[in-house]
Amino acid sequence: MLQNIRNLSKAGAIIAAVFFGIVSAPPARAFVHPGGLHTLADLERMRTNVVAGNHPWIDDWQQLLCDPQSQSNWKPAAQANLGVSRQRADLDAHAAYLNALRWYISGDTNNAECAVRICNAWSRNVNQLPHGEDIPGLSGIPIFDFALAGELLRIYPGWNAQNFNAFTNMMVKYFYPQCHGFLSNHDGRCISYFWANWDACNIGSLIAMGVLCDDTNIFNEGINYFKHGQGNGPSRMLFHSFILAISASGRKAAEIRRTRNWASACLAVPVRWHGTRAWTFSAARTIVCWPARNTSPNVISRIPLRKFPTRFTITAPMPGSLR
Repeated sequence: MLQNIRNLSKAGAIIAAVFFGIVSAPPARAFVHPGGLHTLADLERMRTNVVAGNHPWIDDWQQLLCDPQSQSNWKPAAQANLGVSRQRADLDAHAAYLNALRWYISGDTNNAECAVRICNAWSRNVNQLPHGEDIPGLSGIPIFDFALAGELLRIYPGWNAQNFNAFTNMMVKYFYPQCHGFLSNHDGRCISYFWANWDACNIGSLIAMGVLCDDTNIFNEGINYFKHGQGNGPSRMLFHSFILAISASGRKAAEIRRTRNWASACLAVPVRWHGTRAWTFSAARTIVCWPARNTSPNVISRIPLRKFPTRFTITAPMPGSLR
C-alpha cells in the first residue's frame, strides 16, 4: 500500500509491464469518484486487510503510521505563489494525501481534518499563476499530487462543498494554465530541451485535474498529449528519453530508480479507472530496448534519437546494470 504509493519510481518498469495496452478513445461517461490512485473498492480492500492484520497490508500500514507527513498535526505552508517552493508545496500535497488515506482506513477524523486544513489553506492563499525557479515545468509535480489528494479527500463528508469548489477553482484558474502553457510552448525552448519528467508531470496533472474537476476537456487534453504530443514525455518518446538520460548521466542503477521519469509517467494509474489505458509508449520498443540496456556496450546506437539540441551530454556508455 504505502510502498506502492511512495516508491512509484522503483515500480515504474513493473507498472509498465502490467499496463501495456492500446489507448482507447477518451470516455464519454461520467468520471468515477474516487478515481485517482485508488477506487473505492481499493480503499475498502486496504481497510479490510489492515483491520484483519493481513500481510503485507498491515506492514505498510505501520510504515504509514510512522511517516511524518501522515501525522494529523502537519502544518501547511501555503503560499500565494506555489512557485516560491514547489518542493514545500509537494510536501503539503503528500501530507494531505496520506492523512486522507489514514482517515479512510482507520476512521480517525483527525487525519481527515488535517487534510482538509491543508487543501483549504492552499485554495485560500493561491491567487496567481505559479512562477519561480524551474517554473513553468516542474510545478506540475505538486499540482499533480494536489489533484490526487483532492480526489481522495472528496469522499470525506467533512470537506464541505464550498471548500471543495474553492479547491477545484484553484486548480482550473491558477494551475491549469501553467500545465497547459508548458506543454504548449515548453517555455519557448526547443521541445526536446527538457527531461521527460517535465512533460510527464504536467500530463499527469491535466489528467488528474480533469478527473477531480469533472472536466472532460482537461482530461482529454492530457490523454491526447500523451498520445500525440511533441515533447520528450509522450508515449513514443518516454522510454527513449529515459534511456538517454541514464546513458548520458553515468548514474548508477540505484540512482536511476530515484528519477521521476518513470514515477511521473505512472499517470496510467489514475487514468485507467476511467476506461483509458495510457501506457502506450509501444510495448515493442520497451521489450527491445530494455534488454538492450543490459547487454549492449553502447545502447545509444540502438535507439533512434531526435536531431534536436538537448541539455544531454553523451559521455562514455555505462555498463548495463538495470534488471
